[in-house]
Amino acid sequence: MRNTWAPGSYGFHAPTTLTHDEKRFDAWYFTGDSLKSVLDAYTDVSGKPFMAPMWGFELGNADCFNASNPDYQGDHNRPRHQTTPDVVGYAADARAADMPSGWFLPNDGYGCGYTKPLKSTVDALKAKGFQTGLWTSTGLGSIADEVGTAGSRGVKTDVAWIGSGYKYAFDGVQQAVDGIEKNSDARRYVWTVDGWAGTQRNAVVWTGDTHGTWDDMRWHVPAITGAGLSGLNYAAGDIDGIFGGSPQTYTRDLQWKAFTPAFMTMSGWGATNPSAGYQDKQPWRFAECRPCGVSGRRG
Repeated sequence: MRNTWAPGSYGFHAPTTLTHDEKRFDAWYFTGDSLKSVLDAYTDVSGKPFMAPMWGFELGNADCFNASNPDYQGDHNRPRHQTTPDVVGYAADARAADMPSGWFLPNDGYGCGYTKPLKSTVDALKAKGFQTGLWTSTGLGSIADEVGTAGSRGVKTDVAWIGSGYKYAFDGVQQAVDGIEKNSDARRYVWTVDGWAGTQRNAVVWTGDTHGTWDDMRWHVPAITGAGLSGLNYAAGDIDGIFGGSPQTYTRDLQWKAFTPAFMTMSGWGATNPSAGYQDKQPWRFAECRPCGVSGRRG
């Protein structure tokens, strides 16, 4: 493990090449008689994985429920997505469909923002058994009020906030953690698209903007497994990706990701289901899949 913030280049061939853009060399080496003992030693130095709140293990959904905002860069005419309180209707849909969902990010979309006052929406979602998280596309300047007053409990740090990567992203996640824990009695629950040694102390990592295809699903298996073997006990990818998708790929992707510790759907960009203007990745938007073509050859 290199003790550096400098950009690096890695080649896992024979011989392996590990270089960083600096002249000094500062590193740890971890050895052991099992993978577990090596990971134990590594996390003794870089930090133990955090314990998510109970609701964080349930299915989440991210979307823009404030599409009437003039700054929103998506479809302004999406039905039932005009103002932030519209998310409560989707919470009702989830419960009517007997979905064990646990949380929403109702402002996930460039320029989406949220309709004030936020607290009334947070309270209405909580009454239905959902927690509210927020996307930090505009930063964390209001997090004390969003958490302490409105009652939000989750944060998603994406490229608009931490896209510079490296220590900037690492510190951004810490700011999100502090915003939750210093303004409430809640556990940290942050999703981040950029990781570093020690990110496991603070955040779920996910694979970014992917497609609902068999190939994208296939590479997620080693990617998420590999993250776990690097101490990241919460690693995920959006169910059926963000773009495209089908009942067949959705069914299989949901089947296996339900066994990962954290998982969510990202709506607003997918296939049109069931009619123009929806583009949802909610499970009940997809028709019953018979046959789904998800035989063992795809496994």
